Amino acid sequence: MAAAALLTAVFVALAVASARGSALTAWDQQIADAFVAWRSSVRSHVFWALTLLGNAPVLAVLSASVVLLLVVWGRRGWAVLVAVGMLIGWGLSETAKAVIDRPRPPVDEALIAMPSSGSMPSGHTLTTFVFLGLLVYLAIGAWGTASGRRGTVPASATAAVAVAVAGAIVLAGVIGVSRVYLGVHWMSDVIGGWLLGGAWLAAYLGGIWVWMRRKVRDVRLFESHPPLRVAVRIAAVAIAAALIVAVYLLTANADPLLAEM
Repeated sequence: MAAAALLTAVFVALAVASARGSALTAWDQQIADAFVAWRSSVRSHVFWALTLLGNAPVLAVLSASVVLLLVVWGRRGWAVLVAVGMLIGWGLSETAKAVIDRPRPPVDEALIAMPSSGSMPSGHTLTTFVFLGLLVYLAIGAWGTASGRRGTVPASATAAVAVAVAGAIVLAGVIGVSRVYLGVHWMSDVIGGWLLGGAWLAAYLGGIWVWMRRKVRDVRLFESHPPLRVAVRIAAVAIAAALIVAVYLLTANADPLLAEM
């Protein structure tokens, strides 16, 4: 909880410092100018493809797919954990945007359509950070359960967990940076998304950890339920994958790259 409070305090300080004409806005402009100068056709396509992963329709289908697959696998408690975590994370993003109401970068520098919402925090950054953080938490929980030590990671899985954490950090990082490259967010918006997303994860997962230590012996919310047949599981994965690909392609068509600089 202390980590959540600290991250929230830093986010609030960043939001206050983002007032127009401040030293932070001057730094943001320098970073934006550097990205504009660095643009190329190949980089623009790469960052555009990455930013689509954080678009609301794609992330919503990704989250719903994870929730449904967890239910099929008999992990209903984990499904609730993901659903609640993502819904509140999205709500935090939208609320912070409305309260801070920071202007976006100049529209003539954007490579995709400029969103109408406020600029701070970056919603893509916050929600993808929360989503990936939840996936890493579930992975650690799954390994711990498999070892017979709930909430711990077997020594043999330490390397795999480290890779998963590093991969999540890198992916969350590049998706955030893609918003600055494409000209629809300031760099401090992205940092704000990481801070507020981290604060929510720390508070949420920390609270769940405390609750499980106190209540897990009485409330078996995270116990595995009888598994469904293998064919149903395979079908669920195939359907989820098809939906994710379809929504990604539809999102790409609805939010195209406007220039190939």
